[in-house]
Amino acid sequence: MDRRLTLPNILTSLRVALALLAGWLVLESRALPAAVVLLTAAAVLDAVDGWVARALAHYSRLGTHIDPLADKVLIMVVFAWVGADADSPWVWSLVGAAMAREAGVTVLRFHCGRRYGRIVPASTLGRWKMFMQSSSGLLILSCTHVFGSPVPAWVVAALLLAALVVSAISAAGYIQAWRRMRALAAAPALRTPRTRVERVASGG
Repeated sequence: MDRRLTLPNILTSLRVALALLAGWLVLESRALPAAVVLLTAAAVLDAVDGWVARALAHYSRLGTHIDPLADKVLIMVVFAWVGADADSPWVWSLVGAAMAREAGVTVLRFHCGRRYGRIVPASTLGRWKMFMQSSSGLLILSCTHVFGSPVPAWVVAALLLAALVVSAISAAGYIQAWRRMRALAAAPALRTPRTRVERVASGG
């Protein structure tokens, strides 16, 4: 099945909307506990939409693009908020490194899709990375804005550093996948001849 309007895609789009709405509330300094709840709901939907897609066999090309996008939006909102609360150069440096990793992997996956016609799938370690990032960030924000108990900057830095280590290891896996694709494309004996339509479409 390759349809755009599927239940998993609707849930994924809802994740993006919830994260952006939470980000707006944070920027406006309004209903901060509600913003934490919205981000938590978006994180929970991350597991739900994947389970629904597998259970109903609802897979689509659109879903392979918007699901990672929803992850990135959620993490960027959470980490930017954590960094603003901590107001520490060490925390901000870790937040910046995490965001740079997310941007780099996104560009790499997009390049693989455009150049080699294949999307690098999310790895198991990548899913654990997402879980560590969202759970640690939401734990920090919940303590601060729901329970009224700010987390010390050194604890925040330690949690972000642990998530960053897993992020770096999972990024290495994506780089290895890209290298395999590049090697396969560079081997003349293993190339699949393109049709005339494909050559025209690609300008070749």
